[in-house]
Amino acid sequence: HQLILNGLIESYKKSKAISIPSIVESNPKIDVGTFTEIFNDGESNVTANNFLEYYNNIEIPKTISETSAKTLFYLLYANYGNSHIASSDENQFIYKLFTIIFQYGPAWEKRLEIQSNLRNLTDEDLATGTKMIFNHSFNPSSAPSTSSLEELTTINDQNTNNVKRGKLESYQAL
Repeated sequence: HQLILNGLIESYKKSKAISIPSIVESNPKIDVGTFTEIFNDGESNVTANNFLEYYNNIEIPKTISETSAKTLFYLLYANYGNSHIASSDENQFIYKLFTIIFQYGPAWEKRLEIQSNLRNLTDEDLATGTKMIFNHSFNPSSAPSTSSLEELTTINDQNTNNVKRGKLESYQAL
C-alpha cells in the first residue's frame, strides 16, 4: 500500500495540487472535501462499499481483486480519512486515484501474495535446501540431457548433494 500512497502523493506534487491546509484556506475553490466525505455512503457512514461501487463502475480496467480494493480503501482511509483533497474537481481526484491503483495495484497485490506465501511456509519447507546433481555417463543408451532436475537411473557415475539447512539459516534465507 505504501507504493500506491507514494504514487498518490507524487501525483499531487507533480500537478501542484498538494494537500496543504494553507492552500485550501487561501483558495476554497480547490477544496472538494475530505477523503471521508468523497467516499461516504451519504449518511456519513464510512465503509468500503461506496469506494467499491466507484471502483467497479469506473471505466478504468480493474487490475486488483475486490478484496484487495477493499483492503486498500481501509488503508487509504486510515491514512487520509480526514485529509482535505486539494483539487478543484472531485471526479478528477477519483480518476487520478483509480489510475494510480491501475498502475501500481497489481505489484502491490503480488507483494501481498508473496508475503502470505512466506508466512505460510513451515519450518520443514524452510529447512529444505538445494539439490545438486553431478552426472557422468559412458556410452549412454539415450541422448544425454542436462535439463533434468532428477537423478538418472541408467548412468555409470552420479553424485548428488542434498542440503538441509538449520533453523537459523532457514530463517535467514527469507
